[in-house]
Amino acid sequence: MCSSDLDALELKMVSELQAGRDGTGSARQLLQVNPGNMRALIILSNIFLQTPLSKSDPQFQQKVSEAEQVAQRGLKELPSFNPPNIPPADLQKTKQATEAAFLQALGQVALARDQFPAASEQFRKAAEITPDDASVFYRLGDSLIKERPAPKYSQALWSRSEERRVG
Repeated sequence: MCSSDLDALELKMVSELQAGRDGTGSARQLLQVNPGNMRALIILSNIFLQTPLSKSDPQFQQKVSEAEQVAQRGLKELPSFNPPNIPPADLQKTKQATEAAFLQALGQVALARDQFPAASEQFRKAAEITPDDASVFYRLGDSLIKERPAPKYSQALWSRSEERRVG
């Protein structure tokens, strides 16, 4: 596929999202021909974070596995993400927010698999990068409350208070 075809596919994906349609099909198609396309990786990770999951969904395992692969690939590709004409300070902020989103996706994957300590670890990493993101503190608190055999209530309450502070 030539460069103009890739550009057209990326434009299609963005247009679908701007029109309020589901751009996941285009994002997946784009990743098939360009596995390191950061925009497609970000879109798929963010959609995973915003989509409620149900273990009764027959595609539950497939969705979780795909989200894990996308987030891991995103973290791997992020250091080489250097689009032209973006000031270094803006690029750094973008990379930090993107890294936090990928870490949150990995946290959601661990949460979906009932791996609560692993989920908490990913959410903590994301919170360190983006301490003003209320959603990461909500997710961290959720994972801490669900930990077994002993939920970490005091840490969860702290996390929820941070969510309210920054939210």
